[in-house]
Amino acid sequence: MYYNDIVQCLDATAAECVPLVKSGVHKFWWTPELDELKQQCIDISTLWASIGRPRSGCINQERLHCK
Repeated sequence: MYYNDIVQCLDATAAECVPLVKSGVHKFWWTPELDELKQQCIDISTLWASIGRPRSGCINQERLHCK
């Protein structure tokens, strides 16, 4: 009974006092346009990796351009 009370107290205190998101994660200058550009970069990099990471060709050029 005492153990459960202590654990519940610690959980409640943690919920009130401990931030859930690491500080500095939210960047005030980040915009929805940057989200779109980042997703394009992720998509082309995934495609590039799936075809063997070529160091030349149009896919690599597009990857470098997005990067």
